[in-house]
Amino acid sequence: MHDLPTPEFLETLQAVLRIWDCLFYEGDPVLFRIAVTLIEDLVPSLVKCSSTDDVLQVFSKTSATPIASDCHRLLQVAFDKDKDFITSEKLNEIRAKYS
Repeated sequence: MHDLPTPEFLETLQAVLRIWDCLFYEGDPVLFRIAVTLIEDLVPSLVKCSSTDDVLQVFSKTSATPIASDCHRLLQVAFDKDKDFITSEKLNEIRAKYS
């Protein structure tokens, strides 16, 4: 008998595929939007950290946060108007400045 994939695996796969789809359509700003969204969701836990190890612990549990487990909500928040400042032009400008 073959084991069927668990719902958690399928949800994670769906999120990864949707993010890749957005990446191919919109370019690398999508990755920064997703990262900013995930970090914003972790802020309450991050402000309580007193060491680098604590911060690493918080980041290691990113996939367990409610927004990370709901790809529809994650993308909705990532593409909110308040993240319009993340553009290809801006990223290229920053890359040129720090390269």
